[in-house]
Amino acid sequence: MDILDNFIKKIKSVFKKRSEVDWIDNAYAKIEQQYKDKHTVTFRICNINKNNFQVKIGGLYAYIPIWHMPWQYLYLESWHVILPTLIGKVFRGRIYSINRTPLSIHIDASMPQFKTITPDVNVPYSGIIIRKSDKSIILDIGYHFDWKFGSLISRLHSTAFKSPETFEDCIPGQVMSIYFAGFYQLGVPIARLTPLSPEWHPDYIHSLIGKIVKVKVGKTEREQPVFIVEEKYEGRLPIDIHTYPDNLGTMRRAFTMLSNDDILFCEITGADFEKQYLTLKWNGEKDTFDPHFTDEIKRENSSIDFKEAEGLIKNGKSKLYNEMALSEMPLAMNDAVLIDDGHATARELIGKIVNVRVIKKHKSQVFLLVEGKYSGVLPITSNIYYNNARAVKEHFNQLPDGELISCKVLGFDERLELLTLQWYNETGVGEKYRNSIKNLLDLSILEKLKKLEE
Repeated sequence: MDILDNFIKKIKSVFKKRSEVDWIDNAYAKIEQQYKDKHTVTFRICNINKNNFQVKIGGLYAYIPIWHMPWQYLYLESWHVILPTLIGKVFRGRIYSINRTPLSIHIDASMPQFKTITPDVNVPYSGIIIRKSDKSIILDIGYHFDWKFGSLISRLHSTAFKSPETFEDCIPGQVMSIYFAGFYQLGVPIARLTPLSPEWHPDYIHSLIGKIVKVKVGKTEREQPVFIVEEKYEGRLPIDIHTYPDNLGTMRRAFTMLSNDDILFCEITGADFEKQYLTLKWNGEKDTFDPHFTDEIKRENSSIDFKEAEGLIKNGKSKLYNEMALSEMPLAMNDAVLIDDGHATARELIGKIVNVRVIKKHKSQVFLLVEGKYSGVLPITSNIYYNNARAVKEHFNQLPDGELISCKVLGFDERLELLTLQWYNETGVGEKYRNSIKNLLDLSILEKLKKLEE
């Protein structure tokens, strides 16, 4: 009887294996056809093995190299941290390698597959900590949306926490609640542990960047200056070589002479939403500046056309040019234009891409003609171009006088009648410099994460 039972089991085993082989052959044939037709396939995350994700497609196991996942992290361990939250999730990709014996299927899921989402300001979201350094933690807010919109990376600095102990308690894999507060200039979400106050709404703060505002000087008990912008914002006034590359010594001396209750005219160059302060650039003027100087510039501009201005600048006969060269102050006025269309027309250009003629560059002064009739200033600072400011400035300095470029209008100063510009990175740049500038300004997501980590 035992012999007969064993014989029957062997027969069933043979037929079962044959049935499994037939099923695998059928599943493989369907997947192979999708590969030949270059169709997009769906797969389900199962596990991770070293540098590959194990997934299932059509009932068969397949593999995805980490660098072919729908998004990227700088560090391999970040994938291991979020793996428990990814198991069972479905994504899309294309098969780029398939083999029957031995069975091997490889998928590339780096194709675009997520809708863009902008979180709401001051709304709490759940973020998972994917990495921790000595000074900050990196979170992925994509966890809150069950990864349906991919990855949304943000950072929290250690100073954002109530105490060093609270920061030390944070570990990778931990889920914490944060508030969205807009985007960094790199397009990375800004995270906070507490909601923003209404006056710090990102849309309003970004509208201030590029404007000239009054800043009141105060003094601490240790005689250290503090800066109050528009009577409600904290200001930071860095005096360094990046902000004042051509007149740092002059600005340092002027800085030491500031007194309590002085009123300065400063340009808002950036904002820190985490620590809630505005970054400023002082143009060297106090409330005692002579307004007749600006009026005199306008009168001179009204009698000079573009060709005359170009000739006067080259021959060193322009009164404005000589005034600026002697003072070495970072004024950036146009020596060829009279604004005669009113402030309303100039303000309508904010946010638009415009044509800009480079008339003349001299040290830190740049003479710009916007749309043939407006004065412009193009600050090349780290607040606008992040760590690429120096490289962008080098490329800008190579532009010949008279070059036509495209710029984005960031703001308009009614007092000085100046449009604040950002060199646009796609159109209007001279062919010789277009690709190099585009490469400088269009940071990849890996570079963005690296900047955050620094």
